[in-house]
Amino acid sequence: MTDEQLYELSVNISFLNDSADYKPYIERPETYIVPLLFFLIFVIGVLGNGTLVVIFMRHRTMRNVPNTYILSLALGDLLVLLISVPFTSVVYTVESWPWGELVCKISETAQDVSVGVSVFTLTALSADRFFAIVDPLKKLHTSRANRNGMSINEEKYMIVGGNQHS
Repeated sequence: MTDEQLYELSVNISFLNDSADYKPYIERPETYIVPLLFFLIFVIGVLGNGTLVVIFMRHRTMRNVPNTYILSLALGDLLVLLISVPFTSVVYTVESWPWGELVCKISETAQDVSVGVSVFTLTALSADRFFAIVDPLKKLHTSRANRNGMSINEEKYMIVGGNQHS
């Protein structure tokens, strides 16, 4: 027997062994459990983050720098909850992706953007809280730009260059 024939034989035997262990989706517990968990995450997430957004928009007293960062986190979470979670949960109930390449790309992009928003927002929030604790009377924290949320350049500068405003 040649090496090529041995390889083909081993692939065929491997396939037969794998197919003997195969369980149809209808018999798998994750087919029912995972979508239920995704549904709970979706409902609780949309209600919680949606409530936060509504409160932030209705009450002017809630509009300060830390709450602006928290609003950004809520919007990032809503992005994933509304665009990715419904599609991802179905992957556990059907054998293949039923919506095509465009929806797949949009869903994955929404997840990636949300992760980026969350990481950047948490970094900016941490830096803001650090400066508020270390030097609470510093002019940087009372400027007009800071009352409305730091400008993008200030955030980039703080993250990349550290505190060099002195």
